[in-house]
Amino acid sequence: MSGRKATAVTALQSALLLLTALAGAQAAFPSHAHQSGAFNGVTTTFKLLNATLRREQDLKVRFTLHNGSDRPVTFRYANLLEHVDVFTAQGERVKLRNNAPTRESPAWSIPLKPGERFEKIERISLFTDYDLAPGDYYLIFRYDLRLLSDDVLKAYRKKLDSSDLVDWDKAQYWFHIHK
Repeated sequence: MSGRKATAVTALQSALLLLTALAGAQAAFPSHAHQSGAFNGVTTTFKLLNATLRREQDLKVRFTLHNGSDRPVTFRYANLLEHVDVFTAQGERVKLRNNAPTRESPAWSIPLKPGERFEKIERISLFTDYDLAPGDYYLIFRYDLRLLSDDVLKAYRKKLDSSDLVDWDKAQYWFHIHK
């Protein structure tokens, strides 16, 4: 094989290896959205928009609220950082860093007509609360039942056997921290 052909074959092989690696990374951290269970007729869809982060970079999450009920609902939620638990790839919960700030963010009230959707992109500053080394992690979104209106709160506490934080959905949202 001539020198030019060998160089072209080597370049093609390198490009194929790179494409295969990129496809594998995409499969490891799928960007599909997952829909939650309903709270008071409202379902939430979460999607990580940047599942690969550099140190100190905010995680961007698109979330969509959809009122699937036949009545108007005012849905309440707090800052998404207050609604996440972070886990290592081995399933160990990552503890808050020492001196992590204590938050008391306002609860946002979103009025939704039947069938109406609300969408927002929120930035989550994980490094403010967690000391995350390079590697793979996942997060789980939690919902604070105390944000529900009093007329439905009691039923959800009984149904979910909890008085405050419950899984907002059952999905694990994987992300990667670069060196």
